[in-house]
Amino acid sequence: MTTLVEVDKLIASHRTRQRACLSCLNMAQAGPPQQQSLQYQYQPQLQQISPQSLTRPLGDVSCTGLWKTKPSLRISSFLACIVIIGLCIQIAIDWSMLPICLFAPPAGIAAFWNFIESASLYSDRDHRGFHPVICIVVDLLLWLGFTTSSVLMGVWGIEEDADYSGWYMNPEEADDFYYAALGLGILEILFHIPLFVMACYETHHRSIQSRIIYVQSRPNGAILISPLSYPITNQLQEGGLLQQNAENDRK
Repeated sequence: MTTLVEVDKLIASHRTRQRACLSCLNMAQAGPPQQQSLQYQYQPQLQQISPQSLTRPLGDVSCTGLWKTKPSLRISSFLACIVIIGLCIQIAIDWSMLPICLFAPPAGIAAFWNFIESASLYSDRDHRGFHPVICIVVDLLLWLGFTTSSVLMGVWGIEEDADYSGWYMNPEEADDFYYAALGLGILEILFHIPLFVMACYETHHRSIQSRIIYVQSRPNGAILISPLSYPITNQLQEGGLLQQNAENDRK
């Protein structure tokens, strides 16, 4: 009787060991669960992010009240440039070529620039216009150009007026055209100074804002990553890859 009991115990022990060995063999073939989870997490996702979810993360100064002031100055400057060109043509026909040589080049460039910048401000949905750096360069050059032309017009125009006062029938009428062109040239300087300051302000506003880019990640959404030298301003989405990695490290 004792022998049968011992035999049953041996058989039961053998079966237990056999089950344990089979279980270990299955676990070795399948791999640890955590490794499978990590392997799944780091698999590249081929699914593309929908374009509707990629919105502009940053605002622009042109989207605020400044964009209402900029077109007003641009349109006023454009009209003044057209009048300057007309006056210079009239002076060139009747009296002298000096004003058209001094004011026609900057006035023509300024009229074209003001037209395309105003069209860009109104056509863009967010009223952004051209990049502020481009506005800084162009408005600064126009500002300096009109300043130089006005100074030369004031100096050479007086000398030329003294020379032709005895030659022409209506010198006082010529003086009126000269002074009108000179006054509009000074007005152009006053237009481009605030436009230059606005462009500098917009450039500074953009430089202090954080840049955020979107990268492809898990199907539950994109991860917000800040490029080098820019701080991360937005939190990662719940269940993001970096948050999961931190949880796995703690485990």
